[in-house]
Amino acid sequence: VLFRSTPNVTSINNSGLLLYYPFDTNLNNYASGNGVSDAVSTSITINNTNTILSSGSLNLPTSASSQIKLPSLTFNNSGITISFWFKALGTSVAITSGSTSYWPRIFDIAKNLESQAYSHSLTLNPDNAQLSYVIFDSSGSSNKIIGLNTLTDNNWHHYCVTYDSNGNFNYYFDNVPSIYSGITTSAYPTTSITYNCVKLGQCSVSANN
Repeated sequence: VLFRSTPNVTSINNSGLLLYYPFDTNLNNYASGNGVSDAVSTSITINNTNTILSSGSLNLPTSASSQIKLPSLTFNNSGITISFWFKALGTSVAITSGSTSYWPRIFDIAKNLESQAYSHSLTLNPDNAQLSYVIFDSSGSSNKIIGLNTLTDNNWHHYCVTYDSNGNFNYYFDNVPSIYSGITTSAYPTTSITYNCVKLGQCSVSANN
Protein backbone atom coordinates (compact mmCIF):
# COMPACT_ATOMS: atom_id res chain seq x y z
CA VAL A 1 0.00 0.00 0.00
CA LEU A 2 1.37 3.41 -0.97
CA PHE A 3 0.20 6.65 0.58
CA ARG A 4 1.05 10.27 0.02
CA SER A 5 -0.36 13.61 1.01
CA THR A 6 -1.33 16.24 -1.58
CA PRO A 7 0.70 17.97 -3.40
CA ASN A 8 4.30 19.19 -2.76
CA VAL A 9 5.29 21.86 -0.22
CA THR A 10 5.81 24.67 -2.71
CA SER A 11 2.39 24.36 -4.38
CA ILE A 12 -0.01 24.69 -1.44
CA ASN A 13 -0.92 27.26 1.19
CA ASN A 14 0.13 25.69 4.49
CA SER A 15 -1.77 28.27 6.55
CA GLY A 16 -4.25 26.62 8.90
CA LEU A 17 -3.14 23.04 8.26
CA LEU A 18 -2.82 20.86 11.36
CA LEU A 19 -0.70 18.21 9.60
CA TYR A 20 0.91 18.04 6.15
CA TYR A 21 3.19 15.16 5.15
CA PRO A 22 4.33 15.03 1.50
CA PHE A 23 6.23 11.74 2.12
CA ASP A 24 8.49 12.56 -0.83
CA THR A 25 11.91 12.14 0.80
CA ASN A 26 11.19 11.89 4.53
CA LEU A 27 8.50 11.64 7.23
CA ASN A 28 8.64 15.33 8.12
CA ASN A 29 5.57 17.48 8.82
CA TYR A 30 5.43 20.63 6.66
CA ALA A 31 2.25 22.17 8.11
CA SER A 32 4.28 25.14 9.36
CA GLY A 33 6.09 25.51 6.03
CA ASN A 34 9.26 24.04 7.52
CA GLY A 35 9.99 20.33 7.77
CA VAL A 36 9.49 19.15 11.36
CA SER A 37 10.50 15.64 12.41
CA ASP A 38 7.56 14.68 14.64
CA ALA A 39 6.48 11.22 13.38
CA VAL A 40 7.45 7.82 14.79
CA SER A 41 7.41 4.89 12.36
CA THR A 42 7.56 1.09 12.42
CA SER A 43 8.29 -1.00 9.29
CA ILE A 44 7.73 2.05 7.06
CA THR A 45 9.79 3.19 4.07
CA ILE A 46 9.74 5.98 1.49
CA ASN A 47 9.19 4.54 -1.99
CA ASN A 48 10.82 6.48 -4.83
CA THR A 49 9.62 4.20 -7.65
CA ASN A 50 5.83 4.18 -7.32
CA THR A 51 5.15 7.91 -7.05
CA ILE A 52 2.66 10.57 -8.01
CA LEU A 53 2.99 14.39 -8.06
CA SER A 54 6.50 14.36 -6.63
CA SER A 55 9.51 12.17 -5.87
CA GLY A 56 8.22 9.71 -3.29
CA SER A 57 5.41 8.03 -1.38
CA LEU A 58 4.91 6.28 1.95
CA ASN A 59 5.11 2.50 1.66
CA LEU A 60 2.90 0.55 4.10
CA PRO A 61 3.83 -3.16 3.88
CA THR A 62 1.15 -5.80 4.35
CA SER A 63 2.08 -6.32 7.97
CA ALA A 64 0.18 -5.88 11.22
CA SER A 65 3.15 -3.97 12.64
CA SER A 66 3.60 -1.33 9.91
CA GLN A 67 2.46 2.09 11.07
CA ILE A 68 3.38 5.72 11.50
CA LYS A 69 2.34 7.63 14.63
CA LEU A 70 1.66 11.34 14.14
CA PRO A 71 1.46 14.16 16.72
CA SER A 72 -1.60 14.64 18.93
CA LEU A 73 -4.46 16.73 17.55
CA THR A 74 -7.03 19.11 19.00
CA PHE A 75 -9.82 20.18 16.66
CA ASN A 76 -11.86 23.40 16.54
CA ASN A 77 -15.31 24.09 15.09
CA SER A 78 -14.07 25.28 11.70
CA GLY A 79 -14.57 21.93 9.98
CA ILE A 80 -12.18 19.19 8.91
CA THR A 81 -10.72 18.12 5.58
CA ILE A 82 -8.54 15.02 5.13
CA SER A 83 -7.12 14.33 1.68
CA PHE A 84 -4.43 12.12 0.18
CA TRP A 85 -3.38 9.95 -2.76
CA PHE A 86 -3.52 6.19 -2.27
CA LYS A 87 -2.47 3.13 -4.26
CA ALA A 88 -3.07 -0.52 -3.35
CA LEU A 89 -0.39 -2.80 -4.79
CA GLY A 90 -1.80 -6.10 -6.04
CA THR A 91 -5.27 -7.51 -5.53
CA SER A 92 -5.22 -8.26 -1.80
CA VAL A 93 -5.36 -5.77 1.07
CA ALA A 94 -5.78 -8.31 3.87
CA ILE A 95 -3.50 -8.08 6.90
CA THR A 96 -2.97 -11.17 9.01
CA SER A 97 -1.18 -11.82 12.28
CA GLY A 98 -1.06 -15.52 13.07
CA SER A 99 -4.54 -16.89 12.43
CA THR A 100 -6.21 -13.47 12.85
CA SER A 101 -7.24 -11.29 9.89
CA TYR A 102 -7.62 -7.52 10.22
CA TRP A 103 -9.21 -4.69 8.28
CA PRO A 104 -6.20 -2.53 7.31
CA ARG A 105 -6.32 1.05 8.56
CA ILE A 106 -5.34 3.87 6.24
CA PHE A 107 -5.63 6.32 9.11
CA ASP A 108 -7.01 6.23 12.64
CA ILE A 109 -7.65 9.11 15.04
CA ALA A 110 -8.49 8.20 18.64
CA LYS A 111 -8.53 9.77 22.10
CA ASN A 112 -6.41 7.05 23.66
CA LEU A 113 -5.39 3.40 23.36
CA GLU A 114 -8.08 2.05 25.65
CA SER A 115 -11.34 3.03 23.97
CA GLN A 116 -12.92 3.47 20.55
CA ALA A 117 -15.04 6.34 21.87
CA TYR A 118 -14.52 9.53 19.86
CA SER A 119 -12.37 7.70 17.26
CA HIS A 120 -12.44 8.25 13.49
CA SER A 121 -10.89 5.84 11.02
CA LEU A 122 -10.65 4.99 7.35
CA THR A 123 -10.35 1.25 6.75
CA LEU A 124 -10.24 -1.18 3.85
CA ASN A 125 -12.52 -4.20 3.65
CA PRO A 126 -10.17 -7.15 2.89
CA ASP A 127 -13.00 -9.02 1.15
CA ASN A 128 -13.67 -6.44 -1.56
CA ALA A 129 -11.01 -3.70 -1.08
CA GLN A 130 -13.71 -1.07 -0.57
CA LEU A 131 -13.28 1.89 1.77
CA SER A 132 -15.17 2.28 5.02
CA TYR A 133 -15.13 5.49 7.09
CA VAL A 134 -16.04 4.69 10.69
CA ILE A 135 -16.96 7.26 13.35
CA PHE A 136 -17.42 6.31 17.00
CA ASP A 137 -19.33 8.67 19.28
CA SER A 138 -18.71 9.28 23.00
CA SER A 139 -20.45 6.02 23.97
CA GLY A 140 -18.43 3.91 21.54
CA SER A 141 -21.33 3.41 19.11
CA SER A 142 -20.25 3.48 15.47
CA ASN A 143 -21.56 5.16 12.34
CA LYS A 144 -20.03 3.40 9.33
CA ILE A 145 -19.97 5.03 5.90
CA ILE A 146 -19.03 2.49 3.24
CA GLY A 147 -17.62 3.63 -0.08
CA LEU A 148 -18.38 1.70 -3.24
CA ASN A 149 -15.00 2.22 -4.91
CA THR A 150 -12.69 -0.79 -5.24
CA LEU A 151 -9.02 0.16 -4.93
CA THR A 152 -7.14 -2.93 -6.17
CA ASP A 153 -6.66 -1.80 -9.77
CA ASN A 154 -2.98 -0.89 -9.21
CA ASN A 155 -3.65 2.81 -9.92
CA TRP A 156 -3.29 5.93 -7.83
CA HIS A 157 -6.57 7.39 -6.52
CA HIS A 158 -7.34 10.62 -4.71
CA TYR A 159 -9.46 10.46 -1.56
CA CYS A 160 -10.96 13.41 0.31
CA VAL A 161 -13.40 13.61 3.20
CA THR A 162 -14.83 16.83 4.66
CA TYR A 163 -17.25 17.47 7.48
CA ASP A 164 -18.32 20.48 9.47
CA SER A 165 -19.19 20.97 13.13
CA ASN A 166 -22.84 20.09 12.40
CA GLY A 167 -21.79 16.65 11.18
CA ASN A 168 -22.44 17.33 7.48
CA PHE A 169 -20.24 14.80 5.70
CA ASN A 170 -18.89 14.76 2.14
CA TYR A 171 -16.77 12.03 0.58
CA TYR A 172 -14.95 12.39 -2.76
CA PHE A 173 -13.15 9.70 -4.74
CA ASP A 174 -11.00 10.98 -7.63
CA ASN A 175 -12.77 14.34 -7.24
CA VAL A 176 -16.22 12.77 -7.75
CA PRO A 177 -18.76 13.06 -4.87
CA SER A 178 -19.89 9.67 -3.64
CA ILE A 179 -23.48 8.70 -2.88
CA TYR A 180 -22.66 9.41 0.77
CA SER A 181 -21.89 13.08 0.18
CA GLY A 182 -24.31 15.43 1.87
CA ILE A 183 -25.31 13.09 4.69
CA THR A 184 -25.13 13.91 8.39
CA THR A 185 -22.97 11.75 10.65
CA SER A 186 -23.47 11.10 14.36
CA ALA A 187 -20.34 12.73 15.71
CA TYR A 188 -17.99 15.58 14.85
CA PRO A 189 -14.55 15.23 16.49
CA THR A 190 -14.93 16.56 20.02
CA THR A 191 -13.21 19.91 20.52
CA SER A 192 -12.88 19.53 24.30
CA ILE A 193 -10.40 16.63 24.17
CA THR A 194 -6.98 15.91 22.71
CA TYR A 195 -6.65 13.02 20.27
CA ASN A 196 -3.42 11.41 21.49
CA CYS A 197 -3.41 8.45 19.08
CA VAL A 198 -3.14 9.52 15.45
CA LYS A 199 -1.84 6.76 13.18
CA LEU A 200 -1.43 5.78 9.56
CA GLY A 201 -1.48 2.07 8.80
CA GLN A 202 -2.69 0.71 12.14
CA CYS A 203 -5.60 0.95 14.54
CA SER A 204 -5.09 3.44 17.38
CA VAL A 205 -7.04 1.30 19.89
CA SER A 206 -4.78 -1.38 21.34
CA ALA A 207 -7.58 -3.96 21.58
CA ASN A 208 -8.06 -3.79 17.80
CA ASN A 209 -4.44 -3.74 16.66
